[in-house]
This record gives sequence, C-alpha cells and structure tokens, in this order.
Amino acid sequence: MKEQKNESKEKLITADASQANTFSFEERKSYFKKKWRKEHIFLYVILFLILAASIVLPFAFDRPYFVGLAPLIVCIEYGYQNNKMMIYVEKNFMTKESDAQTQSR
Repeated sequence: MKEQKNESKEKLITADASQANTFSFEERKSYFKKKWRKEHIFLYVILFLILAASIVLPFAFDRPYFVGLAPLIVCIEYGYQNNKMMIYVEKNFMTKESDAQTQSR
C-alpha cells in the first residue's frame, strides 16, 4: 500500500516537473519546423537549381512560353514540401505528447 502511494507521489512530482519545463505549442511547432528545414537544406538547394533551370532552359531551346511553367512548378513544390514538413511536425509533436502523457501516468 505504501509502495503504491510512493509511486503515485513520484509520478505526480514527475508530471509537475514535466509540466513546468514544457514549451508552448507554438514554440514546439516552430522548433520542429526549423529542425526539418535544417535536415532538408540540400533539398532546398536542389529545388532552387530546378527552378533556375526551368527559367533558363526554355530560352535555350527557343520555347520561351515554357517560362510560365516555372511559377506553377514552384507553387506545387512549395505545397508538397510544406505538407511533408507539417507531417513531420505533427508526427514528432504527437510522439512527444504521447511520451509525456505516458510518463505522467
């Protein structure tokens, strides 16, 4: 009986300590966004090169009307990469939340 009380007190203390040290939702969200961007910096470099090529190559092959595709490519790729980033943020945020909840129990 005393062991259960001690365990429950320890869990409460741990839960209180974790609550005091947690960051706000926006801070955690921005942290994971920055972390994803740092991990995928090479991807952004490649995307920039593709964008530059999609602007220059149509003039090299005498098809200047293909330059209009560059903004479309940029918009689609931005949406796709932003979606991947938010999936990463949600996955890590939910993992941290579920870990914190299981530790507090």
